[in-house]
Amino acid sequence: MKFTVKTLGCKVNQYESEFIINSLIKKGLQYVNLDESPDFIIINSCTVTDEAKRQSFQILRKAKRINPFSKIILTGCVVDENNKLIDDIILVSNSFKPKITEIIFNSKPGDIYIKNIFNEKKFHELEVKNFYNTTRAFLKIQEGCTNFCTYCIIPYVRGKPRSLEKKEVINSILKLSKNYNEIVLCGINIELYGIDFGEKNGFYNLLCEIENELDKKNIKDLRIRLTSLKPDKINENLIKLIINSKYFCNHFHLSIQNFNDEVLKLMNRNYDYKKIEECVNIIKSYDNNANIGADIITGFINETEEKFLDNVVKMEKIDINYFHIFPFSLKKGTKAENFKEIIDKKEKKRRVKILKDIANKKKTNFLKKNLNTIHRVLIEKKENNYFSGYSDNYLKIYVKIDLNQLKNKFINVIVYEVSQDGLKGGVSL
Repeated sequence: MKFTVKTLGCKVNQYESEFIINSLIKKGLQYVNLDESPDFIIINSCTVTDEAKRQSFQILRKAKRINPFSKIILTGCVVDENNKLIDDIILVSNSFKPKITEIIFNSKPGDIYIKNIFNEKKFHELEVKNFYNTTRAFLKIQEGCTNFCTYCIIPYVRGKPRSLEKKEVINSILKLSKNYNEIVLCGINIELYGIDFGEKNGFYNLLCEIENELDKKNIKDLRIRLTSLKPDKINENLIKLIINSKYFCNHFHLSIQNFNDEVLKLMNRNYDYKKIEECVNIIKSYDNNANIGADIITGFINETEEKFLDNVVKMEKIDINYFHIFPFSLKKGTKAENFKEIIDKKEKKRRVKILKDIANKKKTNFLKKNLNTIHRVLIEKKENNYFSGYSDNYLKIYVKIDLNQLKNKFINVIVYEVSQDGLKGGVSL
């Protein structure tokens, strides 16, 4: 029997999809593409924006059209947001993902598996041994959120913070390190790790234990990357630990969303520009070549032209190296639904272009700054006449080399040219 999994959204969803793939392969099923007539189609949906939700249903309609005799399972955040019956589809909420394999075999179209996500108090470990869609390994260490940002639906579909036990985090890292040289720690809000255990500095303590255990066991050729962090949850001790680590990458992705204080307050982000700037300056003071990225939303409710220009000035000024720019999309069910939206689509599009132009210049400047420097690159794949991979500080680097079997191997590269999306270089002996 054959199956396929289509994934939308965040790294947590990607990790959970890999769990589903591993579980079904273990049962003897074959993993195939959507157009290869799979018996089972699992769609792991996203609803962080209405566009993501629309894409989830678009894939659902396509799956039904080209595979009319397949059993289709819709899971993920769309189901937790709205679990109304869909004809001929099996609905599985996030709470039931650990049991999705038995559900797939023992359910019929129209069945619904759902429970109130806020009743979930335990972190459900989903073991993944092999990653079929990425050369990196991912490890989900945390679930849930209590921030309740006014634009965000995630706390309502992922529930309260829950964490994987420390010893299980470390055991999983040790197991994965046997086959993977990069592990990405992911969660809905990883900086909230341990809050459910009553730990005040749970995330920092976890990273300390990971560092100590890996060092004690003399683990070689392993690096650990972190997913997004909120600037108000990062202090100097955490930054110092990451920068001075043998294992953690000097790469920080900050979930900032805006630089204007009034907009941040309306978003319920619990920090201001001064805090963002302080966080960035501390990182750069410890490592001026640490790569810092950020998410930015423009066109939020009541973001006047004056506030937007304030955002522009601060974005140009701050020492952040790359940005993901998003136009604000009103999400039903969030607190922002009660506000009056004043920015139209055309204006949002104009603002996105302005911010993307700034982002492109900043990225190019950071790439140029790294010219004629040596980077340790983990090779991921072959592209045309080059092998490509990422440096510790998350720069994509292309290198020409005659050796084969380089996938998942580290090599030292001296970079000499800026390419369209990264750097080119040669092997450094």
